[in-house]
Amino acid sequence: MNDELQEQLVEYLKRGGVFVEEQAPLIAQEMLAWGFWVHLLGLIMGVIATVGAPLVIWWMIAQGIKRDWDGEPVAAVTACSAVVFVIGLIAACHNGYMLLQVCIAPKVYLLDQFLGR
Repeated sequence: MNDELQEQLVEYLKRGGVFVEEQAPLIAQEMLAWGFWVHLLGLIMGVIATVGAPLVIWWMIAQGIKRDWDGEPVAAVTACSAVVFVIGLIAACHNGYMLLQVCIAPKVYLLDQFLGR
């Protein structure tokens, strides 16, 4: 009985090895495509946040001057927009770097993904 189980286990492992061998290129291709689109979307969102935050500040200051606000709403929106600007800039830089890595050094990107970095 033990010999039969060992033979079945060896058979399953051989089939699994063939499966992995056949599917590895497809998995690598899909990981690269996924990484490209995820980081492209992150780059676009980071750029929108980085460009949009100063526009919000500019608009609020322009509205505040027209409406004679005492400055508190403008200060609050300015502080929030500054935080959004910084986060957007960090996101744009990180995703731009990762997008370049996917396009220029796909093997390094795949190794980083497999190692969990």
